[in-house]
Amino acid sequence: MSELKIVQLTQCYGAVRALNAIQLTLHPGITGMMGNNGAGKSTLLRVLASLLRPTSGKVYLNGEDIFKMGKKYRRLLGYMPQQQQAYRGLSVYQFLEYISVLKELSRSKALARIEELLQQFHLEEQQHKFCEDLSGGMRQRLLLAAALLNDPLILILDEPTAGLDPIERASLREALVQLAPDKISILATHIVSDIEFIAQRLVFMEKGDIKAEGEQGKLLSSCPCFISSRSEAELRRLDPQLKLVNISYQNGQRLCRFISHSQRLLPDQDIHRVPAGLDDLYLDLLSAK
Repeated sequence: MSELKIVQLTQCYGAVRALNAIQLTLHPGITGMMGNNGAGKSTLLRVLASLLRPTSGKVYLNGEDIFKMGKKYRRLLGYMPQQQQAYRGLSVYQFLEYISVLKELSRSKALARIEELLQQFHLEEQQHKFCEDLSGGMRQRLLLAAALLNDPLILILDEPTAGLDPIERASLREALVQLAPDKISILATHIVSDIEFIAQRLVFMEKGDIKAEGEQGKLLSSCPCFISSRSEAELRRLDPQLKLVNISYQNGQRLCRFISHSQRLLPDQDIHRVPAGLDDLYLDLLSAK
């Protein structure tokens, strides 16, 4: 099984430390990377894409330093950066042809992959349209197809659904689910719904550090989430540090949903522990209060 290993990775921009001795090992499957703006996600992905040499530390693919591998590593890589644009004046098909040349694919392999990806991402009817005439969702599908042209072992996606509406985001998630399970796929986002149902593993980043990482199910089970008909004031008397998730109304009853790690706040007839969702976990790990 392939392994991408990050060892003591530090990245500084002058006096600002964007990554702080990151330690992380990634395996095949989809890993969701989450964090607030400025957490260091894009910087880490740029290093993993070999676009940015770290201040210190190493990244190894199956034991080989990726920066010593050079082109050998980049041939195994698919990268969809944040704010990427498809070139104006090119049709969908021409754009994929152009990217295939940059990826050094043979003509026969390029043509076969383009046909395959046009079908996979439902772009056959758009292949003769100019890139600038595509909808936001179709454009992101095209950019994902371009990243996959060389059938990469490692796929890096930085905020792939930025600027898309809910329907377009759902469409792109559907495309991501179709990725081969043997790829090491990393999807960085701050939109919970992007990865809640497709990521096997999660990585939470905060101010250049990894706050938590692991299998999604295990991380969710570690988040103590409750609902209660008691008022927020009553609950805060039991735990001043609780994190209020939301207040909802069910059958006319006002319910507080909250997270609490206090030993004083125990389930009773008015306080019930409930399964945590990814929104709850995000709030628990990355919100001060």
